[in-house]
Amino acid sequence: MKKSVLILAAVIGLATTTQAQEDTFKPEGGMNSLEITFDPTAIFNANNGGTMFGLSSIGGLNQGIKYRNWMSENMAARGTFLVGLRNFSTPFVELDSDGEEKDLKNVAFEWAIQFRPGVERHFKGTKRLSPYVGSELIIGYGANKFSSERLDTADAIVTDVVKNDMSGASGDWYYANGLTLGIGAIAGFDYYIAKDLYLGLEINYALAYNKGNKVIREMDGLDTVETKTASNWYINPSTMANLKLGWNF
Repeated sequence: MKKSVLILAAVIGLATTTQAQEDTFKPEGGMNSLEITFDPTAIFNANNGGTMFGLSSIGGLNQGIKYRNWMSENMAARGTFLVGLRNFSTPFVELDSDGEEKDLKNVAFEWAIQFRPGVERHFKGTKRLSPYVGSELIIGYGANKFSSERLDTADAIVTDVVKNDMSGASGDWYYANGLTLGIGAIAGFDYYIAKDLYLGLEINYALAYNKGNKVIREMDGLDTVETKTASNWYINPSTMANLKLGWNF
């Protein structure tokens, strides 16, 4: 009897060990994932000007938030989504003809919508490591406007507006202007630090076409001037070494 109990206990123990060895931290088909960009250097270097959680950029193609749908344990459909708005003003003082100070400001505003659908093929890796390759389409549109105040000859405050000038007075635009279309190749890995929680790194190489919006200048007292912009092709790798933090559900 004792011998039978010992054999049964050994079988149960072996089955439990085998199950534990086969169990992984990785997602199964039907699960979903969300990811955000993570810059660990911001923790240790307060002077780098970056944020701990941010949007890394590939030539103006901002990463946004990535969603995955796991079709199987090795295949995932993905989409990176961004709806971005930025508005920042710079106040300054100018003297009128009587020597009095006038408070003026420059205002820069931009917006963008970007969507990057794609697929990933994950390889065996290890219990915690999941390397993958993939590809994605790139679809984006954005615009910007720079408004600058000044005093006219009658000391009245007037506003000049320039739209979609990427090399204009602001010069600090964050989003790609106009229509952007392209395709990107992807390689990366996920490393699971806990069940359904992972860190990772991704590199990508994009071939993209961009057609900028017309540059429109609306100067007070003058006719509006519109200037066409050239279209551009470029091949550009990822320029940021940011990590990613993601979770499955």
